[in-house]
Amino acid sequence: MFVAIYIFEAIIKILSRGFGLGQFTFIRDPWNWLDIFIIIMAIVTEFVALDSISVFRILKIIPLIPGLRATSRALFQPVKRLAEVTIVIAFFLSVFAVLGMHFFMGSLMNKCQIHFNQSFDNEGFAKAGSYINNPEYHYFRPSDVDALVCGNFSSAGTCPEGFICMRGGKNPNYGYTNFDSFGWGFLSALRIMTHDFWWNLAELTVRATAIQTIIYFAMVLFPASFYLLSLFMGMVAMATAERSEASAAEAKRREEDFAEILQALKKCEVEEWLKQRLYTFVMDPFFELGIVICLIVNVLFLSMEHYPMVVEFYGVLSHAELVFIFIYTLEMILKLVAMGLCGYFQMNWNVFECTIVFGSLMELGVADVSGFSIIRSLRLLRVIRLAKWWPTFNLLLRIVRNSMGALRNLTLFLVLMVFFFSVAGMHLFGQSYIKCACKIAVDCELPRWHMADLFHSFLVVFRILCGNWIELLWDCMEVSGQATCLIFYITVLVIGKLLILGLFMGLLLSNLAAPEEDKEGVGKNKIKIALNRIKKALTHVKPNNTDGTGPDGTGPDVTSEGDDKKEYLALTSVTTEQPVSKKVEEKKGDTVQDRNTPEDCCCDMCHQCCSFLETNTSRGIWRIWSNFRKCCLSIVEHRFFQLFIILIIQLSCFTLMAEDINLESRQILKVILKYADLVFTIVFVVEMILKMLGYGLKRYFTKNWCWLEFFVVNVSLISVTINMLELSNVLPFRGWKTLRSLRMLSFFRGTKVVLNALLCVLPSLFDVLLVGLTVWLFFGVVGVNLFAGKFYYCFNETSEEYILHEDVNNKTECLFLIEANYTEMRWKNLPLNFDHVPAAYLSLLNLNKCRAGVYSLVTSWYFEVFMVVVICINVLVLASETYSDSFEKEVVLYWIHFIILIIFLIESILKIVAFGRDFFRDCLNTWDLGLILLSIPFIFIPDLLGRYLPNIYTPLSMIRLVRVFRVLRLHPKAAGIRSLLWALEMSFPALFNIGILLFIIMFTYAAVGMSAFPYVKKGAMINDLVNFETFPNSIMTMFMITTITGWDGLLYPLMSTPPDCDWYIENPGTAIRGDCSNTYFGIFFLTSYIIICFLLLLSVFFVIILEIFDMFAEEDEEPLSDDDLQMFYDTWKRFDPDASQCIQYSNLSEFCDALKDPLRIPKPNTIKLIHMDLPLLPGDKIHYLDILLALRAQVSYEPISSTLRRKKEEVAAAAIQRVYRKWRLASRDGTEGLSGQMNGGSKQTEMEPATNGQMRT
Repeated sequence: MFVAIYIFEAIIKILSRGFGLGQFTFIRDPWNWLDIFIIIMAIVTEFVALDSISVFRILKIIPLIPGLRATSRALFQPVKRLAEVTIVIAFFLSVFAVLGMHFFMGSLMNKCQIHFNQSFDNEGFAKAGSYINNPEYHYFRPSDVDALVCGNFSSAGTCPEGFICMRGGKNPNYGYTNFDSFGWGFLSALRIMTHDFWWNLAELTVRATAIQTIIYFAMVLFPASFYLLSLFMGMVAMATAERSEASAAEAKRREEDFAEILQALKKCEVEEWLKQRLYTFVMDPFFELGIVICLIVNVLFLSMEHYPMVVEFYGVLSHAELVFIFIYTLEMILKLVAMGLCGYFQMNWNVFECTIVFGSLMELGVADVSGFSIIRSLRLLRVIRLAKWWPTFNLLLRIVRNSMGALRNLTLFLVLMVFFFSVAGMHLFGQSYIKCACKIAVDCELPRWHMADLFHSFLVVFRILCGNWIELLWDCMEVSGQATCLIFYITVLVIGKLLILGLFMGLLLSNLAAPEEDKEGVGKNKIKIALNRIKKALTHVKPNNTDGTGPDGTGPDVTSEGDDKKEYLALTSVTTEQPVSKKVEEKKGDTVQDRNTPEDCCCDMCHQCCSFLETNTSRGIWRIWSNFRKCCLSIVEHRFFQLFIILIIQLSCFTLMAEDINLESRQILKVILKYADLVFTIVFVVEMILKMLGYGLKRYFTKNWCWLEFFVVNVSLISVTINMLELSNVLPFRGWKTLRSLRMLSFFRGTKVVLNALLCVLPSLFDVLLVGLTVWLFFGVVGVNLFAGKFYYCFNETSEEYILHEDVNNKTECLFLIEANYTEMRWKNLPLNFDHVPAAYLSLLNLNKCRAGVYSLVTSWYFEVFMVVVICINVLVLASETYSDSFEKEVVLYWIHFIILIIFLIESILKIVAFGRDFFRDCLNTWDLGLILLSIPFIFIPDLLGRYLPNIYTPLSMIRLVRVFRVLRLHPKAAGIRSLLWALEMSFPALFNIGILLFIIMFTYAAVGMSAFPYVKKGAMINDLVNFETFPNSIMTMFMITTITGWDGLLYPLMSTPPDCDWYIENPGTAIRGDCSNTYFGIFFLTSYIIICFLLLLSVFFVIILEIFDMFAEEDEEPLSDDDLQMFYDTWKRFDPDASQCIQYSNLSEFCDALKDPLRIPKPNTIKLIHMDLPLLPGDKIHYLDILLALRAQVSYEPISSTLRRKKEEVAAAAIQRVYRKWRLASRDGTEGLSGQMNGGSKQTEMEPATNGQMRT
């Protein structure tokens, strides 16, 4: 029946609008294509079982609602921009997938297994294969579904006693969590980027390899994940901003209509005597103050409800509630009588108050009826009434109110898409969950998360949109096909994230500017008026000061307005007797002198209270004291002293890292740390005393960093005292020492801090030099054979011009010119040539003329396309490697790598020949050459280097992946992607500072956790690897909760109390007892950390988003884009094949005509080129930079006139005005006056001619 209705609808539309010939016909509407698709699929499903296709009928509701239709069109407008962002995201994910595949391939199959006691003969090996893969011999932790993953490195996960770590069996999570191939590596990288259960993957990987592999996850999370997600958000934000600008006119029109309605409602006034009195009463500030007090007391009473409550207390709350209901009802009635229905309901706050009162009265009517307790929650809405007098609360409500109207269509569209995907998931996977429930559940019952019915399918889709999708994907792939589940989940994730980000950005951008002041929000002013009246009533009235004395009673306190005006007008004049530079130097000297002069030691109040503090520092002992303070100030302000303090802080941070759970068993280290702590404390105390003396107590305690320093020093003193008293088990004071690391923030100056980590070990310079000389020798010999003696030319020494080869083709013709008395001609050779091998070596360093041919080759389009193909083949070869590769496949891949390396080497050599020194000025070329030279040893001796340098071979071999980025700079259509990457590059300094701050905070919290929770009982997320026992484990634990995912698993052990733990249990190797934790401190510890991390990571998002906005804003303002400059460069190469940077003046007209818009000046262009006024070089040549700047000026503005033309217009306008005034005078005075004026009469009323082209009046 529905199919017949759809067909009938389509026929009616076709008959009314036509099918396809006109502009508004049936098929010209994209939504009608959806109707055609639905009809065709409905007919097909009558013969083929394709029930899942029927879910597309839900989408027919979109074109029926105008708001949904406009919203869907607006959502899909930024798809073009998002396509570029998607390419960048897929590109980075592919790179990190290949990296993970080469780092962790097969590692997650390591499992703890019972020792195999068979002999390793042929029969033993056969038994060992089945033994290793048998889950019965694997070790499972309690409540774990997968076997315990382990590793054979020192910092990897270990096995219990009686078990050994071996590789076998399936990967975790039904075998879907691994890096064994490119596809699974890509899925794992996507999982990390979306922050879904990524800490579990990180824990498994670290347990299987080593703790150093956490760097891989840090690279994917921070430089990649947050960058890429910020790009996605930035594009959505730009689309949302454009959509907001498009709807601004409609919003303005609605606002004007609302203003007219409001003015009409304001005319409904009452003039009755009773209403006027009541109106004055309810609008009185004291009435408003009384209501506010009632609301506050009501909130207090509402907050007193608890469980269990005694009957008496419940009765008190019930009676109080009746009183409040009476007060609010009386308030509503008084306002209704005073303001009238029209005046009362035109204010939003009154409507809200009326709703709450009626809800409270309804609550009284059904108080004794069971099942209506939900109505009691309406009383909590009274709290919102405080926003009427609370400015911040009022602002928040207005923001939410304004956003709800703007986003209702987008929210409805999101709900519709969730319903659509829920129905689709139920049809696609519902039967699979029912039939294959035993694969994902031990009891063969459906788990909580499934798609067997619509409700649970809706819950699954909602969870995917919330970001927790990877575990559901595992279950889906286990019961159904992998491809179908992957496509469905990724589609829901991408579209859902797009809609949610659209909601978020719409809410954000619609409220970037502060909303207009609420005209009803005058209540807060009334509260101030009431409070001022109370204050005035309670304060005694002081007598007026009319005796003519000032505030101190010494004399008149009169301010002369004339004196102020004279002082204001007394401007300092500069004469030639004293130059400005001298005054500037004197002022600068005064500033330096003031900087080196210590301020007052105490505050002004201390000087007023204690007169003996007023001293003369120019004589006696106080002069010595002043000089001593100056010396202290010079010391603390000295650069070397600050560097020394930074060194001490860093050393103290290292000592904090060593104070782990194993410190009690290392007595020598413990003694060293004890004396080091004493030394650091002494240094910090001396620094604090010097700063107090140099700065003075007033200045010292007004600086926040000095307060932190003061607190840290006092804590250090307490800690040293505790150590001397042998009370080191007092953990709180040990934890406070970790605040020393925060002092690094006061010395950090952004990107000025030199990162010593960048000074990594470079390859041997001798090997690089040897390889380079070998390559150059090959090309040097070839150059000698090809170009020996071919760099001579005929040169005119008088004019210093090169004779073109068209005029003088060889040495014979040049000598003929010399014999013909052209004595200024000479046959010369270039200093850089290929006449012999040493000269060839020198020429390879800086080629000149002969590089033109090679230059044309390496810059040609075909060469670039060929290298792009080679790079893509290299990526595909790297991605094709899997864990189960055969020996034959490894041999083939090895030779493919070898051939690709030779191609890259030839490319670099050709570019060195073509570009010369410019090759090394490009950092990408230098990077390519370095990668090639580093890859050569690993191609020829991979087994040797892989055996003896296992930790260096893999990272260096993976550096080849960086060459993938060349695709972006070679492809001409990747301009948008390059712009996005450039925006990321521009935002890097700010993000680097945020990253440094985040690391210092992470370091501090890791040290605090290691001091406060080293012996906490293991459970939930706390285990033998994720804990606070050692510093590496502690900082890895803090890193795992940086993205605020999974932090609740860490909170549970930190909140453990007896009987879940024991305060008196012995900890081996230490005198500290107990494995419990301080619950309140644990909550504060984790919540404060995640809040700080959330703010910092949010800063990362907004830094990149704002950078993208600035980038596109600058692109809009800049008349020329990168593509225009590239077009100019490509056209220039045709006219300057030798790369001389100049062309002949005779070719200028043809060159400007060969350009494309907007730089093109079509023929005939001789006049325009003359007006450009280009400078000429010797030989009638023009430099490319002069041409480019002139053409850019033509694009930047379009001249509409000139000064000469404007002057002519002014003269013509004056003459026209003069004649026109004479004509008007002649018309008024008659023919006689006109003839008299024409004969030179005495008309003197002629007005001055206008100089601006307009008539003076």
